[in-house]
Amino acid sequence: MRIGLTLFSLFALNAMPVCAFAQNSGWNVQPAPQSWGLPSPQVQEAPPAPRRQPTRAQTQSTTTMNDAVTCAAALQLATMAAPNWGNERGITNITNAWLQKVFALGEPQGISGDRVPALVETEMQRQIDLAADDPNTLSRRAFDCASRQP
Repeated sequence: MRIGLTLFSLFALNAMPVCAFAQNSGWNVQPAPQSWGLPSPQVQEAPPAPRRQPTRAQTQSTTTMNDAVTCAAALQLATMAAPNWGNERGITNITNAWLQKVFALGEPQGISGDRVPALVETEMQRQIDLAADDPNTLSRRAFDCASRQP
């Protein structure tokens, strides 16, 4: 009986470092059989969070005209600066989506379709002027705009 207790104590004291080593080395670590009489580890898993469908208010666009013009201009500048990047299908699609958003938001505000290109060009020049101090702002803004839908 004394040997069994000693072995149990020895195993219990040394099991943690061995298990930690075994987990890091890729060994398959399994809990001890119930016949050994060791307490089994209690693993508590959090239940997965329920997936919620977005409400209608959340799905409606909150993009402002200023956001749309800023992103359309930033993506146009990035396309001019990096033509290979601009020729990527995803970049072309998102650039067109932002430009369409400018047209869509401009119409209710009385901005006709023939004035939109001049509006975007003015914003492009403004961004170029601002980039004189920090050229990275152009690429960061283009990346931010390319990574979200209008």
